[in-house]
Amino acid sequence: MIAAASSSIFESIVHGVPVIIIGNRRGLTYNPIPINCKSERWVLYYGEKPLSSIIMDLLVKHKNNVSSLELELNELKAQYFQRITSFETKRLILG
Repeated sequence: MIAAASSSIFESIVHGVPVIIIGNRRGLTYNPIPINCKSERWVLYYGEKPLSSIIMDLLVKHKNNVSSLELELNELKAQYFQRITSFETKRLILG
């Protein structure tokens, strides 16, 4: 996934999709990725190299770390996401 300033960036990482975040050269860059998410899953890109080169580098890093991927993704899901249930929905809406 290639994106900028979107919460779907972290959701993609949690589902095992490598991500390139397009950095803002003129202001603040919105990076929704928690600090405990390994950089093998994503890269912050400011246009310093051809995008095709960044994509290949990220895919190689991702492929070389597949063995640890499932455990890490399950930990991230447990930390940052909740199952949607009627109880949790009511709790969210009603407080």
